[in-house]
Amino acid sequence: MSRLSLIICLVALSIMPVRASTYYVSITGNDANNGTHPSTAWRTLRPTMNVDFNAGDSLLLYGGETFTGRLYFDDKDANSAVDPFVISTYGTSSRATILAEDGYGIYVYNSQGIHIENLIIKGSGMNKNTKAGVEFFLDVAGDVKYKNIVLKNLVVSDFGQAGVRVGAWQGNSGYENVLLEDLDVHDNLYDGIQVYGFFSQVGYPHKNVTIRRCKAYNHPGFADPKSIRGNGIVVSNTDGALIEYCVAYENGRDNVHCGGPGGIWAYDANNVTIQFSESYRNATNSSCDGLGFDLDGGVTNSVIQYCYSHDNAGGGYLLGQYDGARPWANNTCRYNISVNDGRKNASAITVFKGGTTTTIRDAYIYNNTIYTSPSASNPELAGIGITKWNPGIENVRIYNNVIITTGNVPHVRVPVEYEAHLAGNVYWSPSSSITIDYQGTIYRDLNSLRLGAQQESVDGKPTGWIGDPRLVQAGYASVLWPAAPETIPAYAISSPLSRAFNGGVDVQRLLGKSVGTRDLAGNDIPAYGLYDVGAIEYVGDTTGSWMNDTTGGGTDTTDNGGGTSVYDATGRLVSGVFPNPTNGAFTLVSPILDHANSVVVTSLLGERIMSLAPQGLRISIDGTHLDGGMYLVRLLDRHGSMLSQHTVVIAK
Repeated sequence: MSRLSLIICLVALSIMPVRASTYYVSITGNDANNGTHPSTAWRTLRPTMNVDFNAGDSLLLYGGETFTGRLYFDDKDANSAVDPFVISTYGTSSRATILAEDGYGIYVYNSQGIHIENLIIKGSGMNKNTKAGVEFFLDVAGDVKYKNIVLKNLVVSDFGQAGVRVGAWQGNSGYENVLLEDLDVHDNLYDGIQVYGFFSQVGYPHKNVTIRRCKAYNHPGFADPKSIRGNGIVVSNTDGALIEYCVAYENGRDNVHCGGPGGIWAYDANNVTIQFSESYRNATNSSCDGLGFDLDGGVTNSVIQYCYSHDNAGGGYLLGQYDGARPWANNTCRYNISVNDGRKNASAITVFKGGTTTTIRDAYIYNNTIYTSPSASNPELAGIGITKWNPGIENVRIYNNVIITTGNVPHVRVPVEYEAHLAGNVYWSPSSSITIDYQGTIYRDLNSLRLGAQQESVDGKPTGWIGDPRLVQAGYASVLWPAAPETIPAYAISSPLSRAFNGGVDVQRLLGKSVGTRDLAGNDIPAYGLYDVGAIEYVGDTTGSWMNDTTGGGTDTTDNGGGTSVYDATGRLVSGVFPNPTNGAFTLVSPILDHANSVVVTSLLGERIMSLAPQGLRISIDGTHLDGGMYLVRLLDRHGSMLSQHTVVIAK
């Protein structure tokens, strides 16, 4: 062979792809084997320390068996964004177990393209072990993104730090396209699932992180006054994150730091969506938080939606800012349910701002359903509240929420020096009058609120209602997981007689932005022309069978500036117009309709606009051709004398 031919051959060999190998570990193997076939499997994890795994390789542990030790991979292992290195189980449907004792379970340093699947990773106990269960850490200079990290179908428990942690600490270098899916993470001391990075005011280390169908529970934290300890799922320093179909519960009980911990939350992040998740019985040993869900300091352009929070020590949903963070802006809390949150701190939904060096603006809180009862441990509890801390909170919008409180818990609290715009909300207290504490004045009715605080009105027209929203199983607080919040059997509107049916304002018009296409239960919005109030739209019968509805009960009077509908003690409608407000089409129901000779619609000045003949105890009226505004609907006898009068608001 000529010298030139030899050189060409060597070059060709140097650029040929390395053939992927599969390595096996079984307790029936031998560490002296090459590990590349089930019949020549290794016996322990020790030989893995002497192999530089290539992109496309696999490391498989025999299912159902336990292997004491740990796995470590660095930049010489895998490190390909397109051809992943897989660590998983083989042989049976049972997962293999890595028993890490006092160290970490799996540690990956400065590498990418690694998938870890179908394993149980267990430490020696949260109070004995000193490391994280599964940890990815990156400190490569140059603001680079390492990609294609997948953790799937893992159980991680009994570690002294986080169960699963993905972190970076070198400028904006970090991970991109991270998937954490079907993880059961529990009984770790610090946190369940944590994503973090180096903080700067420009850019983010991580990008496109997805956390799906994960379970994070019993992470107590500990008494560290300088750090937040005991979170379920927390994501930070990330641009683009999706957390969905997850659950977090019973975290944070031993934390003493004021600021956190919580069930599921994010801080210093952009474009975060938290949805279809449940968070409950999270706690704290401090005077702050123990929250359900949170979009915290420095979060922008993010949303919490279609979630279910209940029985948390802190607020069910927090929208807040801390000192030194990036500006907080354009964040939304919508179509969620909160039940008996704020047992120790905050309100069911809370807006707060710490420090004076940064800002918070554009907080949108709409179409949530809140049910809360008193807590002796939290005298500051309210349905929706702004915490009196530091001023500088701008443009808080509170629209179309059902707020039910008992025991004189305020429905809304906005302290002096703060502002919010309230519109289209339904307020209800079964055994007392409503309480709205706005800038130091207590309002017990909406007309006084409109006059005194210029709230619950839009374009000069009254909005909002006081009355029983007639929800299915109001007060329900059972655990749903593993079912998603959209399956909740409670809090739907029971009939079109509800204050919440078609009683909302047009949030999309008021905010000038999309409000989504569905409610918590998956129903299209709006279902019947106008937006409902609360997390779940009414999608039932509107043809008349509801007239004998007996849900709810007691005398119930609306207060929307547009007339009164009265129910007797059995919940039967005595008289009323629905929906009200309306887009023009509405129905009048009255037990004296059959005594009337005509039904007339007039302006507020009495100018007759249309006249109709009664039809039984109900009559449908088409006013879609009318301009927006307030009209009178009168029942007249054969002599033209008025039998009754109702007011209807046409919202256009």
